[in-house]
Amino acid sequence: MTEIIESFNPILIFAGFLILSGLISSGVLVTKRLKVSRTRLHDIQAALDESTIVAITDPKGIITYVNDKFVEISKYEEDELLGRNHNILNSGYHPPEFFRNLWKTIGSGEIWKGEIRNKAKNGSFYWVETTIVPFLNNKNKPYQYVSIRTDITALKTTEAKLKSSLKEVKDIKFALDQSAIVAVTDEKGIITNVNDRFCEISQYSRK
Repeated sequence: MTEIIESFNPILIFAGFLILSGLISSGVLVTKRLKVSRTRLHDIQAALDESTIVAITDPKGIITYVNDKFVEISKYEEDELLGRNHNILNSGYHPPEFFRNLWKTIGSGEIWKGEIRNKAKNGSFYWVETTIVPFLNNKNKPYQYVSIRTDITALKTTEAKLKSSLKEVKDIKFALDQSAIVAVTDEKGIITNVNDRFCEISQYSRK
């Protein structure tokens, strides 16, 4: 028994103790870092869920995840969306070429950004500013797509109203030019602008 004990090298025992202690410390450190990473991921997901419309699809475009914002704006329940593709939201506004270019871009592993008009379950339309990010496997092929969207319906509605107002102004101006003699002067009575009818009847050119 004494011979066996003496055969142990104290240096080797000490070195083994240090290695074991290091492994335990490393394990504790890794565990702490994993907890921090999980917390950060949870915080990021919570922030996204509160502010943006998120969906995940597989390589074929089949929806595998939607957040509450997606459900809210689309008017569909989660179980009505999962297992379906985004054609369920197609408003018919965009031509087929629009979506072919979209799929060509993300299928090649590139990020796509643009504005899309979708149709909700209740028949209403809504606009989203969309970013689609492909996640690639070790063969550089997409294995899933994450879509992050922002509701811009109010902005597009305002834009449409502005365009309509500008068209009305243009139409009014055209009607006036065709039927009335119009001149604009400054506060001193100096003519600053005239329409074609004014030039026609006065026989003067604008210059």
